Amino acid sequence: MSQTQPFFSILVPSYNRPEYLDRCIRSVLANEGVDLEVIISDDKSPRAAEVRRTVNAHASDARVRLFEQSVNLGWSENRNFLLREARGRYVLLMGDDDLLPADSLQRLQRRILCRPEVDLFGLGFCVIDEENRFTYQRRAPKELLIDTTQATNLRQLMAAHVLPFWTFHPFTLCYRQELGKEVAYHRGAGIADDLLFLDDCLNTGKTLLVLPEVFFYWRKFLSPTALQTNLSKGRLNNLKGRWFIHQMLQKRGDLRPEIGAYARSREFFEDFVIKALVLDSPSEAELRHALPLAAESLWAEQRTTKWSAGAIRRWQLASYLRLFGLPSLFHLVGLTLQQAAWKHILTRRVPALSNATL
Repeated sequence: MSQTQPFFSILVPSYNRPEYLDRCIRSVLANEGVDLEVIISDDKSPRAAEVRRTVNAHASDARVRLFEQSVNLGWSENRNFLLREARGRYVLLMGDDDLLPADSLQRLQRRILCRPEVDLFGLGFCVIDEENRFTYQRRAPKELLIDTTQATNLRQLMAAHVLPFWTFHPFTLCYRQELGKEVAYHRGAGIADDLLFLDDCLNTGKTLLVLPEVFFYWRKFLSPTALQTNLSKGRLNNLKGRWFIHQMLQKRGDLRPEIGAYARSREFFEDFVIKALVLDSPSEAELRHALPLAAESLWAEQRTTKWSAGAIRRWQLASYLRLFGLPSLFHLVGLTLQQAAWKHILTRRVPALSNATL
């Protein structure tokens, strides 16, 4: 590593997947022409020794560092640990099974240097399965700026439907290193901690720019016999995280007026919680198991709401078109056709690391 501050800190919270971690590291190091560091933190996984051997295979590269936790920190706190260790100007978090295209950091650096006023960048991504097959892609049709002066964009992001999930994932972010020391991931939010992180960043006056390119291969385990399933696959985990965030935002006295007014409104409750509830469509028993203290009120909401799954899908599409304009419909159709082709016609895999571009 050069003696100067690296431009990127690539942060990899790791747990029990040495089979994928090596390819993850190699995909990062295949990005030439940018100054970077790679920091891995093993969260006291049962296979920590294998993780250590995997990282030690890259010991000749001073840019790669490994930390081994003496106790299990959990997903959120392991990321917070990595953020404290980061030395780069910008940080990018990756799962230990994710990959980067070989030109992604060069492209991202150019984007960042062109927009020095922006604090966070939302990155388009392509989902791959456990066999490295492409399944679908998410990226914006054009750049979109989000801050507290953009009321529509801000509310769409807080509602967490079209934004971020149709354009980037709240995990596929690149942001200023100092921001990671100012705002932390909250373990109480579960898998939704990155949604709360985004809200907190905007609440501190930061600016987010959604980029219309794929920079990231995000792995999603689809097979029921896969090595380790994704955190988001658990039944009602999304709803539990949303309920936690909603309750937390009601109690906070530090919210900017633009954020607090919406966060405390019935509209936000319907957008953020009730619509997710309708799409999940849990039984009363499932609600009582997942959210025992809120089950009665949520079950009543589910039975009486005016929203159906079809109405929510139409609302999502209308929101997308309001954000990006009518021509964006062609972009959306193109991504849908691409997904169908990858599933039914073509079997396309991640290219070799020497030329992994998209």
